[in-house]
Amino acid sequence: MMATGDDPLHVDDWLYRDEGHANIIIANKCSRDVLRLRKCELSSCVPNGEVLKGKKDVDTSKWQQQLDYQNLVMRPLIGPKFVPFAHLVQLPEGFVDAVNKACVASRPANRLNKAGDPSWQCGIHLPDVALLPISTTGVSSESHCSGTNGVRGDASVPCPPTFCIELKPKWGYLPISPHACGGNGIKYTHCRFCMFQHLKVAHGKWQHRSLYCPLDLFSGNSARRRHALYSILQTPQNNIRILKDARHVFKADSSTGMASAASWEQLREACSSLPEVISDEDNAYYDTLPEDFRQRCPKQVCAVLHILSQILHHDSKRSHHTLAESRCGTSLRTIPLCGAGTFDPAKHGGERHTGVNGVQSKLASEWTPDVAPCGGVLASVRLAQMLDDMDIEGILPLVHRLGALDPAIWEKWGLNGPYTSGDWQLSSELGRRCEDIDDGSVEFAVRKIRQFAAACTAKDCSIMVVFQQFQPGLFQAEDQLVEIQTSAGLQKYAYNISVVDLDIKEFQRVKKYIVEDSQVVSHFMTNCKVGE
Repeated sequence: MMATGDDPLHVDDWLYRDEGHANIIIANKCSRDVLRLRKCELSSCVPNGEVLKGKKDVDTSKWQQQLDYQNLVMRPLIGPKFVPFAHLVQLPEGFVDAVNKACVASRPANRLNKAGDPSWQCGIHLPDVALLPISTTGVSSESHCSGTNGVRGDASVPCPPTFCIELKPKWGYLPISPHACGGNGIKYTHCRFCMFQHLKVAHGKWQHRSLYCPLDLFSGNSARRRHALYSILQTPQNNIRILKDARHVFKADSSTGMASAASWEQLREACSSLPEVISDEDNAYYDTLPEDFRQRCPKQVCAVLHILSQILHHDSKRSHHTLAESRCGTSLRTIPLCGAGTFDPAKHGGERHTGVNGVQSKLASEWTPDVAPCGGVLASVRLAQMLDDMDIEGILPLVHRLGALDPAIWEKWGLNGPYTSGDWQLSSELGRRCEDIDDGSVEFAVRKIRQFAAACTAKDCSIMVVFQQFQPGLFQAEDQLVEIQTSAGLQKYAYNISVVDLDIKEFQRVKKYIVEDSQVVSHFMTNCKVGE
């Protein structure tokens, strides 16, 4: 359904925010909304960033299907409180042209080969997840117009800065499928992300392997979570970006995967107003980090990581995902150490020991939780990821059972939509035991392929965590407050969490996935000493 806002869209109300390969994002100065606009190649360029107008009969049905997938498949799966609702809005004539002119000076030079497509007279409307919702903060849209910080409605006093950390957490579990036996079962003990790092460095994608391991972030253990967040900041690649008042202050260089000196300087300046966190555990861990990293990252910057870690911990206790119990049971909620990870339990009072099937899996029981949390955003994302209980090695035979990638068969079973069908309501699958048996039917193959599609989306999603220091009378959501002991005393922070980047992964990628999986495992087995 195409929607049109009650108020006309004026280009002066919008600012350039970000862009990717296919879309450009603009943010409203007042309403805390964003628009996602379709991009096109610049077949002809004229001054002021204009592009030649294309055809007017653009088919927006694919975009609507994408929204149906996000709203009707992924939103119920991960949770409405985490996934914002998106809808199409009609754009006035000339709006995209005007946006192109207004934004060209703000855009990265390497993106200027494309611009907003004037032939698309619609955009995707979403709440601005880089800021706290107005309903949470109590800040009026009129007051927010005066600046990115916003002001208090009672007295034109600027609000404290708003920080947003965008995490791309990747796969938070080890395969559970008996089909994941490539490389002598290496995938059961070494996570996909860590193994893939070796291949990416070998192919020149990144200069250095990431120190981050997703299993540590999802583990529910405070020491492993701390290590994951510090590691992701040391080797950011495309797994973390930090914004202050909706403006980027930290991100990696796309060619190296490391943050530049200028980016570190921006981050230090952005965090200069934050008090140091008082935490014996954090301080002890910080002292073990390399000297060059500590010079780039003073303790005021580390306050952002500590607040983020406490928010994730607090969020995990706010709600309990009962389906995690029924689908996974206790054994699958246990998140072992990755065989290729960098976390050293000996530095945290633990030790490795041989677990089930001879796998070195657990840490000392006195400090490691038996199971990962059942609540919060990390549990919800991980549960959606675990809908892939076949692994790509188990999915490929099901694809062939269905008739390979024949578009006619795919259409017959609705695997490319429409997503309004009840068959795509996958929340019920979360309550099904992972060990359900293949009966050899086409219906089983269709069900597992749908699950695999949703799991692939969850494996590549982004988590946006926004926080701002609490101001009495300003915030309304009392269950979204965390208390942090700082050098300035006990402080409260309001927060909000959103999950974005929930586009469907095309089924034609199955061939790419199986080739990539084979390359990752083969390269790791050939070039890396397992256990080091």
